[in-house]
Amino acid sequence: MGKQSKGKLRILPGMTPEETKLAVQAAFLLGFQAESAQFPVCGEDGEIPVPADEEELKALFRLQPKTLEEAPEGYLSATKSAKPTPQLDWRQRKGLETIFQTGEFLKDDNLDQLPDRLNFYMVLPEKSSVSLVIAACTLAFRFGMETTGAEGWLLHEHYDGGNAVLFEDADRCAIREEDTDHGILIHVEGNGKELEQFFNRFCRHFPYVNSFE
Repeated sequence: MGKQSKGKLRILPGMTPEETKLAVQAAFLLGFQAESAQFPVCGEDGEIPVPADEEELKALFRLQPKTLEEAPEGYLSATKSAKPTPQLDWRQRKGLETIFQTGEFLKDDNLDQLPDRLNFYMVLPEKSSVSLVIAACTLAFRFGMETTGAEGWLLHEHYDGGNAVLFEDADRCAIREEDTDHGILIHVEGNGKELEQFFNRFCRHFPYVNSFE
């Protein structure tokens, strides 16, 4: 990794559910391979086409891991040396400020203080506007930047319990958290260019915003 994302993913109106699924996964993988990005990372004017199938999706994901022929003297991997870190935030109820941190949505299984996997999925309406798809891809890209592991499809057809981000068509742009008996739900509401701009700001800056936002 260690690269800056180059180019934007092209999201077009009227995509089929399968095309949308591939678009969200492609955005996630592009984010996974980047350490920095210039938002917006996707849009109708993007130059990177959405993969047509899983083979093209795999071709988009070309990571060549670096290996060391011989580890430096005294080298110890983070995984082997990791120790449980003390919990400094004792609040029973936490909010959206932790969405991009290790926690409920980003799990750290090997205690190396880095997120290893995603612990949620996304759901879009059956007939989604291009703006909702762009918002989903933008969020998928940001989560790809935050995790060190990528496995499984990010977009599901329906909500089946557990943690999820649910995208909903609405007149007003908003993102809110709901704690339910089945999991933590993040509701994303909005439409049009306002939603696209809202998510570009959210995924570029959050949680580092000023008091007026």
